[in-house]
Amino acid sequence: MAIQKVTQLAIYERFYFRDYGEYADFDKLREEGYIDQEYIYEDDDVLHYDRPAFIPEFSLTFEIDNENGGFKITAEPTLQS
Repeated sequence: MAIQKVTQLAIYERFYFRDYGEYADFDKLREEGYIDQEYIYEDDDVLHYDRPAFIPEFSLTFEIDNENGGFKITAEPTLQS
């Protein structure tokens, strides 16, 4: 499931780039409507950076290099308590 969702994030990045000429982090993708609001935890409207609701069992890292026209999304497993 994580691979599919990271692949989906990459697609959102390409859409965002098409529309704005640059890549974005998770927050910006969400704010601009590329990532659905369903990926915010229901207990509040704050994005939890340690476990984003998009892939709850992974910590996401976005490396954006707009100067050279690239991005990298890393999903690392987190231990759930």
